[in-house]
Amino acid sequence: MTTKRRSSRWSGAVACIATASLLAACTPEDPVPTTAPPTQTTRPTPSATPSVDPAVAEAEAAILQAYQGYWAAKVASFANPAQPQDPNLAHFAIDTALAEAQSTLFSMHSNGIAFVGAPQLSPVVSNIELGEESTAEINDCVDVTDWQPVYTATGDSAAAPDQALRVPTESTAHFYDGRWTIRTSVVHRDATC
Repeated sequence: MTTKRRSSRWSGAVACIATASLLAACTPEDPVPTTAPPTQTTRPTPSATPSVDPAVAEAEAAILQAYQGYWAAKVASFANPAQPQDPNLAHFAIDTALAEAQSTLFSMHSNGIAFVGAPQLSPVVSNIELGEESTAEINDCVDVTDWQPVYTATGDSAAAPDQALRVPTESTAHFYDGRWTIRTSVVHRDATC
């Protein structure tokens, strides 16, 4: 019986050596070879989607809501500059964004101009920094095709000649007084997007 066992082990060792060139692995007790993974080229597997921090996702949603609210208040205010500004303008905008919107309203009222219609927005939030001074950036391509200035007395266009109808806009958001607000908003009227 011991001779048969030795013979069986010797046969297993020979089988193992013979298959080693095929990148197989085996032991004298287990003569079944295990093949290596195939080396042929396959399509890469898409990487897993990185998980999004819930706090960042929540902040992004609140920033977009503030940005949309800021624009809605501007549209409402610019539709009739002779009336007091929409109260939401001061809720959603602070610092430079609020001051510039109010200055524009004053100038529009002085020149008898109002905006009709509404712009189309496509904001993208980036560089969200959460902490003691929470901030973010918003890039947009504002389409003003259906939001144009007119002279209130005549209804004639008050738009500048050759004004681009899709303009890049860069804004910053700031967490202030328990809410996200728009701090700056710069429209690049000399460019298009």
